[in-house]
Amino acid sequence: MKKIAFVLGIALFLSANAYAYDDGDFQIWNTDVEEFQINKDLKLAFEQEFRWGDNAREFFYQHYDTGIFYNLNSHWAVGAGYRHVLNKNNGKFLVENEPYATLTYFGKFAGFSYDDRSRLEYNHFDYKDDTWRYRNKFTVKAPWNP
Repeated sequence: MKKIAFVLGIALFLSANAYAYDDGDFQIWNTDVEEFQINKDLKLAFEQEFRWGDNAREFFYQHYDTGIFYNLNSHWAVGAGYRHVLNKNNGKFLVENEPYATLTYFGKFAGFSYDDRSRLEYNHFDYKDDTWRYRNKFTVKAPWNP
């Protein structure tokens, strides 16, 4: 079963579309994360991200994120947080508020370690209808160092 999940995760990763600010656009994305380990199973994380598009000439996106995460055991972790997003549209930054909850599974397969994070967000907007969004992040770490 783990082999099937691993192969399916790789297939989904390779088939995903990537969307850029513009076709063939050069971008700069800067993300800074600071984590504070409160105890062995509990951590607090702060993140900020800035993005420049249109061949890195236009500042078009920023977000600020804070979250708290707890390891239930060696395989499962839960978390909750809030992300404040400013996204430029027609020359004006629009605000998005995103409280979220996460559930992450940690595992190993053939010497590789991986984690599979599920995240449920509530997206609150002042300029359009609110939405719910499910996001998944699958990460694989190689068993060797470069």
